[in-house]
Amino acid sequence: MWSWHGKRYLGGAHGVAGILHILLKCPPSVLSDHFGDILDSVSWLVHCQDQSGNWPTKAPANMEDGQISELVQWCHGAPGVAILLSTVLRLSQNRIITLPDTMQGEIIESLHLAGNLIYKRGFLRKGVGLCHGVGGSVYALLAISDVLDAKDADKGYFAQAAHLAHLAVFHEAFEAKGEMGVPDHPWSMYEGLAGMCCAWGEIVSRLQSKGTRKCCGLPGFDDI
Repeated sequence: MWSWHGKRYLGGAHGVAGILHILLKCPPSVLSDHFGDILDSVSWLVHCQDQSGNWPTKAPANMEDGQISELVQWCHGAPGVAILLSTVLRLSQNRIITLPDTMQGEIIESLHLAGNLIYKRGFLRKGVGLCHGVGGSVYALLAISDVLDAKDADKGYFAQAAHLAHLAVFHEAFEAKGEMGVPDHPWSMYEGLAGMCCAWGEIVSRLQSKGTRKCCGLPGFDDI
């Protein structure tokens, strides 16, 4: 449990979710002796989720301490944790790790709650970047889609990710109206347009893959 500024953060930027996600990217042969500890931490993190589907910024002193979980972004909140949980579920589906049935069910339920929240609140006012912008929300929904949309990959969470990415095309109009802020570093990877370009590229690549362009039924996708 890593602390920063005296607080035990949970999110993807400098928190438990990001640390665990990076660990799970290591070769399985390196991690095999530590899967138990990692999954214990993942299980604990799942139980930190609130009823709205979000996570508090920092570790709660207890599960009923009334923290307000208002940040829905990769660095703090559901998107960063959802990417981690999607990775855990994918490793289980690929038989790299073994999840108890109860834990697998909890992760799936947690991902559905998080996904619904991210789509509802993930078109963020802070801009289009990856860290605390729309790009991070798009990648989170794509990660959930990879593990939960397997039987119908042209709909579900992929459609939601594509919808947010499509709306982000009009970010300059939102900025001009004062409905979306301009980041301090507007062209950067994590704050600005570079990260959103990566997200757009991923969406276009999937739309152009076999059969996927017919998905979604949302207007304007052929113009992206």
